[in-house]
Amino acid sequence: MQPIIQDVLNSLRTSTPLDQVNFVLGIIGVLLMIRQTLWAFPVGLAGVTVQGVLFQQQKYYADAKLQIFFFVALAYGWWHWKRAGGTGGKTLPVTRLSVGGLVAALALAGAGTAAWAKYLQTTDAIMPWRDAFIAAFSVAA
Repeated sequence: MQPIIQDVLNSLRTSTPLDQVNFVLGIIGVLLMIRQTLWAFPVGLAGVTVQGVLFQQQKYYADAKLQIFFFVALAYGWWHWKRAGGTGGKTLPVTRLSVGGLVAALALAGAGTAAWAKYLQTTDAIMPWRDAFIAAFSVAA
């Protein structure tokens, strides 16, 4: 465990201030989500905004656009939480997709990956297929 912590600390020392802010917002955001507090939403919105800027700077354009999707999802979650009064002590059920739903989601994510990667190949994107795959399958998930 010690080498992992040392690697993280070394990476933080050599990263940009924006990368450091991203790391801190990510850790705080996860902790706030675990605690199910309303503050998780503004921290999450700040975090995905910073990530979007970082991805755009590094030419991961699909991942940058994915942060817009996450931003909208977080904004909706915040609005819904405030309107519904939080979890109210209720636990939402965990459900599974049907086999047909899973096949449809995988097919759409695969088609989305191919279409998005083809588009990204017309830009100066650094890794169009990897970038499109992560973005498409993140939306599908």
